[in-house]
Amino acid sequence: MSNNSKSSSNDTSPRLEGKVCVVTGAGSGIGLATALLFAENGARAVVCADIDVEAARDVVEDIQEMFSGVRACAIRADVSSEKDSRHIVDECVRRFGSLDVYFANAGILGKRERAVEEAVVRDFERHLKVNLIGPFLAVKFASQQMVRQPSGGSIIMTASIAAIRADVTPLAYSCSKAGVVALARSAQDALLTENAAIRVNAVMPGGVMTAMSGAVAQGVASEGLRVAGYDMKKFPPADPGEIASVVLFLASEDASFVKGQTIVADGGLSNSMGFSLVKRARL
Repeated sequence: MSNNSKSSSNDTSPRLEGKVCVVTGAGSGIGLATALLFAENGARAVVCADIDVEAARDVVEDIQEMFSGVRACAIRADVSSEKDSRHIVDECVRRFGSLDVYFANAGILGKRERAVEEAVVRDFERHLKVNLIGPFLAVKFASQQMVRQPSGGSIIMTASIAAIRADVTPLAYSCSKAGVVALARSAQDALLTENAAIRVNAVMPGGVMTAMSGAVAQGVASEGLRVAGYDMKKFPPADPGEIASVVLFLASEDASFVKGQTIVADGGLSNSMGFSLVKRARL
């Protein structure tokens, strides 16, 4: 290992020691798991933002009970609102003095359309507002603070493998998440000239054991549909903590050279042709 290496295998310091972090959609699922993991890994403060502020407050209580010395607060926010998105950053800086990590995780899944011709425009627009404009606003306001900090900061967004393959999720959801992938690339490139220490990346989960994804599974079952080629034994849904671990990596200095990327965390699902379901032919 060179003398210029930033870390060594013997470095056991917390990965986010002293960092101020924001997590949207912190009240449940991936957001909840990530907020707790950030606190566990030495974050100085964790801002838990959610449209369900009571759920966010429960997470804050858990952080304060489980991790001594970690400050935390809950903010009610609709991430599709420019006013609310600005408030998240302003309140974070007012309370804690800086913003080092912003995890733009909040999103909606909605109901699966029976057919494309039955899709409703207002539903499509709502998905875009929350799942794509929400992350855009996060990048906009978080970067305004981070460009003023010599240390920059890390912005992470939640995409989905629905962005790169057709599946049982709503059409609007897939399109909005594809936009997140493009946003990570384009925003990173635009910010390089502002402050090269700012990193913008995304995580792309597959199936995750959350209430939101469970609703889609129930909807598919209620329609009497069978998902072709999906091997639940080979590709079980991820625990939210497994996705949170990828977010932690992107938030930490371990990912200091990872910029404008989308990391797939789906257990190999999007990489598989489902060969485990087919008997090998004898040649």
